Amino acid sequence: MVRPKNRLPETYLVTDEITPVDPKEIDALEAKLGSLPLGYREYLTRFGAVGRYNDNLYVNHPQHVQSLQSKGYDWDLLAEGDEGSELTEDDFPSLLLFGGSEHGDRVIYCPRFAGALFVRYRNTRDEKLKFEGGLLDPLQLLIPDQTDKAFRFFESGNEYGKPPRRGSGWGTYQTPWSVKKVAAYIIDYWGKAEVVKATMPEAQYGGEYYYIFVKRVGGRIGVSNDDADEESRAIRWSYDLKWKDEMDRFEAELAEAVPELY
Repeated sequence: MVRPKNRLPETYLVTDEITPVDPKEIDALEAKLGSLPLGYREYLTRFGAVGRYNDNLYVNHPQHVQSLQSKGYDWDLLAEGDEGSELTEDDFPSLLLFGGSEHGDRVIYCPRFAGALFVRYRNTRDEKLKFEGGLLDPLQLLIPDQTDKAFRFFESGNEYGKPPRRGSGWGTYQTPWSVKKVAAYIIDYWGKAEVVKATMPEAQYGGEYYYIFVKRVGGRIGVSNDDADEESRAIRWSYDLKWKDEMDRFEAELAEAVPELY
């Protein structure tokens, strides 16, 4: 069978330590279902199923999709307030959970709508949006109609049952420095040549948020304000564990550099 060449958007890899899914496992799922969401094969063979797209979206491995189907899923939860959806109760037995988000959204596939995906958003329980393009633009599933200027990235994670390859850390600072000034210090610390992307629009969740990507250490550093405390700055980072000593030094020097109020 000759498949159309579906092309995913340009996406920055935070780390090169990724585990693509074996195409044969995707073939097995396709043989069972008869069709797959558009872009699903391309996504898994490029990024794998271990990690998050834009720090939020996850896509299930073919084995996980089948496991959830065999265990059953309470699709009646999806029926609540479902006026206007193209999905009907007759579709429920065939629905499959192909992914979701850190915020509790559900990415659903119905073979009756070959190639398309539905997303049930946790905070808008009265609707499911249908995406004809499936996973061809993964970010579209997270922030529909707001993706034109967004920076797309994928960050692989640690695989269950295997030695960890990613580390992380965080700190909260009560400081007179603005979020922008903290971000500027971090950019200067690593050197501008190290920083792939300094900012990203994350305004859909409110507040001010900077993402700083440091390619050499497979790093992603987030700087944000705490809406509940105007003087609180939250800093979170992740990195390839082989660079742990360098990241420990960064954490120590950051704590020394950022002035505290108390």
